[in-house]
Amino acid sequence: MLLTWGGGCRTPTGCRNNDVVATASVREVVPRSPANRPNLVSVGTIIWLSSELMFFAALFAMYFTVRSVYKGEGVHWPGAHLDVRLGSINTTVLLLSSVTCQMGVFAVERGQVGRLGSIFNVAKWGLREWYVLTFLMGLYFDLGQAYEYHDLVSKEHLTISSSAYGSVFYIPTGFHGLHVAGGLVAFLFLLGAFGALTAAHRRQRRVLLIAGGVGITPLRALFQTIPAGAGDLTLIYRASQDGDLAFQRELEQLARQRQARLWFVVGRRADLGEDPLNAVSLAANVPGLARHDVYICGPPGMTHTLLRELRAAGVPRRNIHHETFEF
Repeated sequence: MLLTWGGGCRTPTGCRNNDVVATASVREVVPRSPANRPNLVSVGTIIWLSSELMFFAALFAMYFTVRSVYKGEGVHWPGAHLDVRLGSINTTVLLLSSVTCQMGVFAVERGQVGRLGSIFNVAKWGLREWYVLTFLMGLYFDLGQAYEYHDLVSKEHLTISSSAYGSVFYIPTGFHGLHVAGGLVAFLFLLGAFGALTAAHRRQRRVLLIAGGVGITPLRALFQTIPAGAGDLTLIYRASQDGDLAFQRELEQLARQRQARLWFVVGRRADLGEDPLNAVSLAANVPGLARHDVYICGPPGMTHTLLRELRAAGVPRRNIHHETFEF
């Protein structure tokens, strides 16, 4: 369900209530067809994969063109002795890292971030363990590629400028290695993001998520995956203006599917006259607030203010989990 909130909360139908309310009034979400706008995550993924496909297709075209010319002229190809065994092992490890990565996705989809048993019981692993293993496998690939490059330069005297073969070998494989290195950096950020904002820190049956700005990104995932019964999950999304709301349609759909409560609290504090997320409003609109686990993700100013207001509303410090985003 989606609720109206005193001080400028907007419903999907555009209704507004600018008076401070003592209790939240419930409005049914008007069903809308998702066909009007494609899923932004899916569109972004398709565009990214398409660009990658075209980029590496051009590199392969370069390789096969140079290869056909040189072989047509009777020049020996390849222009260096390659360690096929090392390359095969590296490739196999990288391919298997896709499997371990997907196992981590399956784990977080069932709301399991950390392992539920011994580290040696792979069946009980959560997202964190699978992603650490994926990171190590990717690191092994890049280190193996660096060793192979060192061997080719020192023993075969093959460099990017020594021959055409050197160019068409190092450019595609080098860009591939850089892509893997970029993925390793992304994994470090991802594993770091699953710090405070995980179900592993949960103590209470009921959960309140409060997002501000781009802080909706990790809380959207938590809104989708954290185990919760009907009416036990609430998301408050704070934004300065309507155009700042991201994932709005997806959040509305998730709220309906999970029978969760969803607020969009929209408006600048200067225009509203007061902080719509003060202790009084939070306590009035979230029944049993002190018996919730509260997850906060947003700008530093908003986060610090919420920490103070939640403590004033009686939420124990141990039940508040927060991270900040600053750009």
